[in-house]
Amino acid sequence: MNRIRQIDAELRELEMRREALEAERGKLIAAEKQDSGAGFTPSEKIDLFLSLFRCREDVYPRLWENAKTGMKGYAPACRNEWFRGVCEKRRVKCSECFHQAFPPLDEEAARDYLTGKQTIITHRLAAARHADQILVFATGRVIEAGTHDELLATGGAYAALYNAQASHFA
Repeated sequence: MNRIRQIDAELRELEMRREALEAERGKLIAAEKQDSGAGFTPSEKIDLFLSLFRCREDVYPRLWENAKTGMKGYAPACRNEWFRGVCEKRRVKCSECFHQAFPPLDEEAARDYLTGKQTIITHRLAAARHADQILVFATGRVIEAGTHDELLATGGAYAALYNAQASHFA
């Protein structure tokens, strides 16, 4: 049993190292592009996004908004959402639905996000606390930038999202 715990700890360390290397790789690619003066192609932007923003790849949350009530929140992206005879969203939670068809966070999802077609979250914001710089995007544009503490102090979008997530994971 002790060896299992050791293996689990090593796997967690390797995963963290892999994520750090992917982030470093993305930064190096971006710096190389910037130094060369060449712009990013849409495909390169998508690759860079996917290398820098890691989360579960089998499901991701997408922003929903109700124009009538003004309510909004996040729910798992689902290919069957609101399909008559398949989606029973009003009666059944997405996580309990027998017809769930969660698309992976792939190039198509990243393209839709980068072009402003959809808003997604790519990881828990708590993971960004120690980042040198945090960028907050809305409809494909940077709306806030700073460190964790700076963004919390402004009370803007990052602070609202962080506090909402913190209340669920505390």
